[in-house]
Amino acid sequence: MPAMSPLEAPKDLRILHFVTHIVDHKTKKLALSGLETPIGAKGSFPHDFFQGYILQALGNAQRRRACFRNEGGVVRGSYGAVMADPERFLGESQRIAQQLYDVMQQSPYARLIKPGDVMLALCEDANAAAGYDSRCLAILKIDLSDAVIRRIESVGGQQRVSFELSEDRVPASQENKVQKITVIGERQTTPEKFDLVILDNNIREVDVAHFFYDAFLECDLNRDPGEDTRFLLREIKSFVSSKPDVVSPVLSLTDRRAIVSRAAALLIKGAPVKLEDFAGELADTASRRKPEKETIRTALVDYLVAAGRPEERIAPAESVAVDRAAAQARSKTLIYLLDGGIKISGDAAQMERRVNLDGPDAAGEVTITIVTRGLEIL
Repeated sequence: MPAMSPLEAPKDLRILHFVTHIVDHKTKKLALSGLETPIGAKGSFPHDFFQGYILQALGNAQRRRACFRNEGGVVRGSYGAVMADPERFLGESQRIAQQLYDVMQQSPYARLIKPGDVMLALCEDANAAAGYDSRCLAILKIDLSDAVIRRIESVGGQQRVSFELSEDRVPASQENKVQKITVIGERQTTPEKFDLVILDNNIREVDVAHFFYDAFLECDLNRDPGEDTRFLLREIKSFVSSKPDVVSPVLSLTDRRAIVSRAAALLIKGAPVKLEDFAGELADTASRRKPEKETIRTALVDYLVAAGRPEERIAPAESVAVDRAAAQARSKTLIYLLDGGIKISGDAAQMERRVNLDGPDAAGEVTITIVTRGLEIL
């Protein structure tokens, strides 16, 4: 029987150890705390405040599962050391904070990364059954609300960070977005293999900042059906927009629209797709001879493979799980972007019915005809 884990949406967590370090790579300020942050008992602030953030991340549908990439990673090594001896928590938390600071400072996107505090919590599942390790290590970067004051104190010559309320209530975790949070636990094999879960609310949709998972955590993200579905739809639209000359004569607007429409219809079925077969079905919608359809298929496969991040690229023969709901949501609206920043958008079915496309002509110009009974100027 596979080991159980607190990583999959536990009902309750108890914080055993907690510490905060300052990692401001923009002002080159790295201040490692020499003492743990007082966290108090369950049912009080700030225990429940930070517990709420951790539980929120573990229960968020946009969280990503991931696997550590190598045995020598800093975070993986520190996690193992803390699990073996919780008394090493403070020292290993400093090591992790140093790793994060170095990664942020050395990242080519350093100017885009928010500085701040990194918080670490050693937790256990408060409702755990006997017989498995219910502990996990949480690493958080959070934008605290105005209702929370962070204090930096010196106790016996050591820095310590503590928190207090600035008003007479405990702020809910839902009031502010978690910047980034990862929770690490014992390796799981069901429903798939994973060592940790990650939530990054600073990134559009469900992506995770590259510096955070690749360079800092040194892990690989597991495949996510929703992200893969959105990726396929997004990049197919990009392909027909930027690569209309993959066959001669130029891929017509009718063919381009047919490819996008067919892609949406196939993904909405929710069945897994194999990239090379999927591209073949899309190419078949083009009004071209068989050799030209094969050229489209090959070009589309190459484009989709190259479009993915290197560590997440989809192989041509790989079977990819599809999220039907994500396909429906992304396919509901169709948008045409014209010269001068003009946009035509609307329900996809209505757009196909009422907006006719013709061209491009020899000069590269496209004629758009919109059929409507009503017309309002807004």
